[in-house]
Parts: sequence; structure tokens; C-alpha cells
Amino acid sequence: MLPDLTYDRGVEDSSIPGLDYVPVPNGTELDGRVLSFCYYKARKVLEIAEYLGLSNSTYLRRKVLQNLEANGYLEKSKVSRAVFYKTRAESVAIK
Repeated sequence: MLPDLTYDRGVEDSSIPGLDYVPVPNGTELDGRVLSFCYYKARKVLEIAEYLGLSNSTYLRRKVLQNLEANGYLEKSKVSRAVFYKTRAESVAIK
């Protein structure tokens, strides 16, 4: 009898693509996860924090999100008081 390898590599979330990108100046280890999470849909800061398992902190906003925006990897938009971030497709490539 052969082993069941149906989930040998785990279950992948197809709504979060793997991306290739040039390393971000002054970047963090979270950059790739943020860019992948925000690729198909603009996300609120709170959604991004929950996805990363972090608090909605100054560190996340300044060191990660603002740095990605300043270097052209994220687009920032506001709807009322909510801030949304979306990955700029031209700055990354899907694996």
C-alpha cells in the first residue's frame, strides 16, 4: 500500500501568492509576507497586523509599511479614516 501524499507539502492559500522582488532598502523580514498578503487586495493596517500575528504598533506602521511605501512597493489609500495598503504589481513578480 502506498502512503497518502495528498497534503505532503501542506495546504497553500492561493489568495496569497509567492512573490519575487528586489530586497527593500532598510527592509525587514516581514516585507515578503506583507507584499504577498496585499497583492490581490488592499488591506487595512489591522488586517495586516493580524495576518502577521503582531500588534497594530508604531513598529509595523513606520518600519515596515511606511518603508515599503517610501520605496515604491506599496500604494497607500484612505477611505474615511481607514488606511489601506496594496502591493504595486510593477514592483514585484509572482513566482
